Amino acid sequence: MINVEEVKNKILAYLNEKGPALPVTLSSVVQLSLIFTSAILSEMLNIQKIKISHMKIGSSPLYFLPGQEMQLENFIDNLSGVEKTAYLKLKQEKILQDDLQEPAIRVALRSIKDFAIPFKFQENLYWKYFTIQTSEIQFLLKPQASLSQTQSSPMSLPSSISQEKSTIPQQLAQQSESKKPLLKIAKKSKPQKSNEFIEHIKSFLEKKDIELLKEISSDKRELIGKIRINSGFGKLIFLLIAKNKKKLQQSDITLAYQKAIEEKMPCYILAYEEPSKKTLEFLEFYKNIIKIDKIT
Repeated sequence: MINVEEVKNKILAYLNEKGPALPVTLSSVVQLSLIFTSAILSEMLNIQKIKISHMKIGSSPLYFLPGQEMQLENFIDNLSGVEKTAYLKLKQEKILQDDLQEPAIRVALRSIKDFAIPFKFQENLYWKYFTIQTSEIQFLLKPQASLSQTQSSPMSLPSSISQEKSTIPQQLAQQSESKKPLLKIAKKSKPQKSNEFIEHIKSFLEKKDIELLKEISSDKRELIGKIRINSGFGKLIFLLIAKNKKKLQQSDITLAYQKAIEEKMPCYILAYEEPSKKTLEFLEFYKNIIKIDKIT
């Protein structure tokens, strides 16, 4: 049995010493597979022990400790050309009025959410460099409005316009996960009607000692939720996608991956039959973030 708290402490110690790190690096540090490391990182995010960047290194985000935000500047070479241009312009000018920028810069400012913080002033949208304080904003806006106007027009300073969800890495080929489904495959079953299907899934999970923590959505085609699986690595949180269909297609795997990215956790998919050989080969690319089991 792996001591999950010990794993968390190792991650915290590494981040404290080294600063922001990729999930694949943290996986190596704690000597666990990427999928279990991702599950533990997801839990740590939920309790706000760590934070995650919007910026990607390749296809993976960075994990870091609260207070290490400025260290993300060490990774700006990973921004795209126009994003880096927008970053440098914002850093130099400190504040940019959105509607005065070129279209490409406006789009880029919305992408570099680690560094560009939006706020409104006198009905206009502005972007401030992330280290700029509110008192400095008022000073910088003086050329555009008198101090009295600044004080009479309160500024709204949200942390971001919308929270981008991404976090599970695509760097999967380096890992050595088994190609087998997470749980044992059993005999064929047929899809069921909506209510019967949902109740059947709940019963199936209960038999497997898997706890359904939250039902996100459900209809006659699928049930999406959050589950807790008891494993040799402790109790880990997964995104559940249960399909009321016989066989999974490649499109199902792709959509499940996108949903896992949004929810920032590994995914556990259920269907009534084992996927085709072609789909299993396609799944190999996602094997460290997606596990498949058969509904019995």
